[in-house]
Amino acid sequence: MKISNEDYMDSEYQKDEGPPKAESTLYKERFRPQFHFSPKKNWMNDPNGLVYYQGRYHCYFQYNPSGDQWGNIQWGHATSVDGIHWKEEQVALKDETCMAFSGTTAILPKDYPAIGGTKGDLLAAYTSFEHHYPEGELMTIAQHQSLALSKDGGMSFAPLEQNPVLDIRSTEFRDPKIFYQPERDRWMMLVVYADLHQVGFFTSTDLIDWQEVSRFGPAGNIDCVWECPDLFYLPLEDSETGKWVLTVSAGHPQKGFLGMQYFIGEFDGDRFNADEAKLPHYLDYGKDFYAGICFVHNPKEEGVLMMGWIGNHLYSRLTPTSPWRGALSVPRRLKLKVLNNRVQLCSEPHYSGIASLVNSTLWNKQTIRLNNGALDPGIRGKCLFISIDFERKGAEECGLKLLKNKEHSTTVGLHFGDQELFVDRRNSGSIEIHKDFASRDTCLLPYTKGIHRLEILLDNSVLEVFYNRGERVFTHLVFGPEEADGIRIYAKKGEILIHQAQIQQLSKIWSS
Repeated sequence: MKISNEDYMDSEYQKDEGPPKAESTLYKERFRPQFHFSPKKNWMNDPNGLVYYQGRYHCYFQYNPSGDQWGNIQWGHATSVDGIHWKEEQVALKDETCMAFSGTTAILPKDYPAIGGTKGDLLAAYTSFEHHYPEGELMTIAQHQSLALSKDGGMSFAPLEQNPVLDIRSTEFRDPKIFYQPERDRWMMLVVYADLHQVGFFTSTDLIDWQEVSRFGPAGNIDCVWECPDLFYLPLEDSETGKWVLTVSAGHPQKGFLGMQYFIGEFDGDRFNADEAKLPHYLDYGKDFYAGICFVHNPKEEGVLMMGWIGNHLYSRLTPTSPWRGALSVPRRLKLKVLNNRVQLCSEPHYSGIASLVNSTLWNKQTIRLNNGALDPGIRGKCLFISIDFERKGAEECGLKLLKNKEHSTTVGLHFGDQELFVDRRNSGSIEIHKDFASRDTCLLPYTKGIHRLEILLDNSVLEVFYNRGERVFTHLVFGPEEADGIRIYAKKGEILIHQAQIQQLSKIWSS
């Protein structure tokens, strides 16, 4: 729900871009993701109110029904029986008095007569964005927190007459995370003081009167405003204990960009205390993963699943897509692991969901030695799941070149000399959309010995890279030439042993 970039303030971005494409061409556009959710048409950004409710996954999202640029924001809506195959529904939440910014949902555990809520109703908490347009420029009046109820299975929400329920007359106060605390029979709402780099913790027994009980921050990365907080408990892998995790959308390892960071610690019901508050820890090292939140009330066997917006407010308004703009990640299962004597948050692809998309296995090989050269598997494609295990046998670098033709490619690689995992899109194709789009993004490898597994989701213009089951993750938008669909596996300055390599074709999720 980023709005601080001045490029978004010009009213020209609110205009409708004309009639939609014919239905027969929808979902078949050149850069359209085929197994990542995107709206049929128009602008989308942050996922909102992710919830498993009455037997279906519900994904709400920031949406402009009037055009393919940011503005006129309401809650779009999609539903799914498995969290992978999505059906777009009608706009679910529209506030007639203001824009409906990001937020979350929860299921009422009992009746709340003061708001007309009954047990089992779906409650939405969102930021109502009060604004005006002096001389055609969008100006913020206030950001306050409001509630809305759904009594039709999550298909539509009615804002409360008592709105806003939490108003401090701030222009930088947003993105409520709401949940019920049964042990205290009360509600908790987390809201960011965006420009202060703090998360406020508020409680209420009736959902109308809210009191602040604590704050967390400033901490970690404070280069950019904080947004979209989430708080959840995770068991530690191979342990009977666990930790609380607080995530916020904030700065990026590369200054000036937006990303997501997390803190691990303890939550006593009122206050969150981080084990490490000074150093920032990132969920994703790519340029295009933001505003991720977790599904609530989903089946326990699914674990904690997060989806995020694939985009970046620096250039998302300029991407060469039409009639839609924006997509969401495939659900990621979050886990806590001990890496290098530190508890870290890892996010792996939703394996069972990916398995349901497999159309065919195009290439499956074991025990390949590659010495200072390139291997062409003879596979071409843009909607693939790639899994490959590398073991260094002296090589300085190895990896894959994707979306390749004679002149262009996107590289996913391991540079052992620098102890880095990297994604390089500087030669990917359409890089001129923004001066900072072309980039080589890196992160340190947790270790350099042993087997290094890369799992890659390639979906036309979307690239998600998972290292060793989510110990490191990169998400990028890539806009390659239309004919660029080749693959090369390479090694530089020495030998690599490939233990296994598999390339699978993934099917589309669209029913129309």
